[in-house]
Amino acid sequence: MLIGTAQYEHLNRAVPPNSGYSEAWVRVLERLGEYTAVIARSHNLRPQHVSVYRESRSVVLVRLSLAQHHVILRIAPEAQLTPLLWFARTAQQRGIPVIQIYEANLRRTLVPFEYLLEQYIGGSNATHLEPTPLRGVARHAGRVLRRLHAIPAPGWGNPTVHARWLIEDWPQVLLDRHQRYAHPASAQVLYTAEQQAMVAQVLHDPRLTQDVTPHLIHTALLPQRVRCTAGDTARLEAILHAGELVAGDPMLDLALALSPDTPAAWQQGLLEGYTASGALPPPMWPRLPLLRLLCAYWHSLHCHARALPHDAAHTATLAHLEQVAGRTCLGTQGTQSG
Repeated sequence: MLIGTAQYEHLNRAVPPNSGYSEAWVRVLERLGEYTAVIARSHNLRPQHVSVYRESRSVVLVRLSLAQHHVILRIAPEAQLTPLLWFARTAQQRGIPVIQIYEANLRRTLVPFEYLLEQYIGGSNATHLEPTPLRGVARHAGRVLRRLHAIPAPGWGNPTVHARWLIEDWPQVLLDRHQRYAHPASAQVLYTAEQQAMVAQVLHDPRLTQDVTPHLIHTALLPQRVRCTAGDTARLEAILHAGELVAGDPMLDLALALSPDTPAAWQQGLLEGYTASGALPPPMWPRLPLLRLLCAYWHSLHCHARALPHDAAHTATLAHLEQVAGRTCLGTQGTQSG
């Protein structure tokens, strides 16, 4: 039985005043059923049931249950979906297991926001796996990441809706990321002045930009972005949508995927899979410990500033500082302050 327009109304949500939502978000949430009906009719979709699948800080996902399969409607009240679309279609052309995008409207010609219609993939995220199957799935993810990093990109960062790449060079990307995540107040609490100076020195280390060319990157390849099914053994089904950047240095992507918040089995399996096809060219590996330091440092400060758990990232930062200092004679690591 196909649903009528009235049967989309349960998607609408009353948003109380002072809820913290922006005007764009309030408009979408209060009229979510109406907008979903308009989009479904425009693409000749006849769902038998619709429901809110997930909501995050940047998107709302609505699941449209058709006769034979589900389709996900990804709504971005404020965010730009061009990078996700470019990443997914570029990766799919090279046989990378990513979510398939069926339709896209990025110019807000039908509704006052960007949206995608995309493949629904069953199963669960890899966060639910025990260490042994998680390590196996991580190996597969590492092999996929290595293949993804072999795909050249035409620029740095993200493309615009007009297919332009506005960031001029890779050092600008790293500096922008440092300014966004390295909260000075949190740095004063977690790290000594000497440790902060060492991080600043690493940020400007010429090895971070030596022979770096832009390639396809994910920047959020963590267990929660890996969809898998479990039978006799867990199997990777797809890599979910990319993170903040889709083009840049593969070693930054690998460093982000090796987040200290992830289980040891994930980190071990990911590295095993990534290196299974052979060693990387010499200029690449020296960047990895430097970038792992920066990523752990940024993550610890970002979490501390938001009162989120940061102990693992802080501990990893101190360990990376000690390793980098020993390799490059940057100096002796200080102790934690405060």
